[in-house]
Amino acid sequence: MAPSHSSAAPLRPFGVLFGHQSVGANIVTGLTELTHTQPLAGPRICDAHHMALDGKSSDSRWRLFHCPVGRNREPVSKLQEFERLIGEKFASEVDVALLKFCYVDVTIETAIEDLFQTYMTRMTALARSLPQIRFAHCTVPLRAVQPVWRATLGRMLGRSDPEVEHNRAREAFNQRLRDAVPAATLFDLAALESGSPAGQTAAAGRALRGDWTNDGGHLNARGRKIVARAFVQFLESLRTPVS
Repeated sequence: MAPSHSSAAPLRPFGVLFGHQSVGANIVTGLTELTHTQPLAGPRICDAHHMALDGKSSDSRWRLFHCPVGRNREPVSKLQEFERLIGEKFASEVDVALLKFCYVDVTIETAIEDLFQTYMTRMTALARSLPQIRFAHCTVPLRAVQPVWRATLGRMLGRSDPEVEHNRAREAFNQRLRDAVPAATLFDLAALESGSPAGQTAAAGRALRGDWTNDGGHLNARGRKIVARAFVQFLESLRTPVS
């Protein structure tokens, strides 16, 4: 539903709330770096925990409010803090809101269907209670896997790369999300991260590109620049009112 404004109220800049943890922080860093090279492009980036919503800024750019939410490995805590932030501070300040889980939130130990149903139930409830906000979604990021030569050697020695199975669990959650929400409201981070990495076989499934990370999970300078550009384009696309 398109945000509505009273004719007597001054129009505020388009606003987005983004709840995340470390990979989300990588994306925001990439956005900051893009803004430094193109000062008039992209959003004004604001810390959601410490930004005063006083409306006195002369900066007319749209605003991205962001902050870490909840605790890693406890995805429900992230949903809870996201709900609290919107309810207590951002219900009348943003037009779009989205929450990103971390790769550590979804592993082979995760009850995928239970987490997915919890996520969808709570996001649907938010959307019903706050029809002025458009709720978007983000797939769970992936981790890099071993290069083919190392994986082959590992199999010969009776070893396997556990990240292959963890990524399959993440993709099980992600595919449910892809099937459940409109494509226009989904930032498919996992698909973007996988790209077409050299050395990844089809049998290994999706994984974070090895050349986009220095530690196997977080985005390096190259990765965060590419993902940040795609993210800002996605958010820009949501500025078009929903009919």
